[in-house]
Amino acid sequence: IQAAVCVLLHDADSLSQYSVEYASALLLNLTLRTAGKDRCEPPRARALEALVELLEHDKTQVKQYAHGSLYSILTRESLKVRAKSLGLEEMLDALADVYRSQMNASLAAQIDCISQLLNVPPPASDISDTEDEPDHFPQQPPTQLVVPPI
Repeated sequence: IQAAVCVLLHDADSLSQYSVEYASALLLNLTLRTAGKDRCEPPRARALEALVELLEHDKTQVKQYAHGSLYSILTRESLKVRAKSLGLEEMLDALADVYRSQMNASLAAQIDCISQLLNVPPPASDISDTEDEPDHFPQQPPTQLVVPPI
C-alpha cells in the first residue's frame, strides 16, 4: 500500500500512463483485503489523498480503479471521517455533475455509490478475507449410495 501510494503521490507526473494505471490497479487490489484497509487507516498512509488525486486523472480506467478503492476503504468509519474532512463529499458531487453533463452515466453512477457510502453507518463487522477464516458449511448427514443390482 505504502509503495503504491508513494508512487502515485510523488512520481505520477514522471511515470508513463501505463505505470500510473498499474499502480492504481495494484492499490485497488490491495484495498479489497482487510489487511489493505488496515494499512490505509493511519493518516500517515495518505491513501485517501492519493485516491482523491486519481479521481481527476485523464484515463478512465485509473478513475475506475480509484472509485473501487474508495468504495472498498470507505467502509471504515475513520476513513469516512477523514474523507469528509478532505472535502471528498463536495468533490464527488462536482464530479458527478461533470459526468452527467458529459453523458457518462457509468462514471456518474460510480461516484453516486461512493457518495452514498460516505453517509452509511459502518457494517457490524468488516470481514472481506475468506481465506483467513474457517469455512462454515452446514453439516449434512452423509447420503447413502444406492448401487443398482447387476
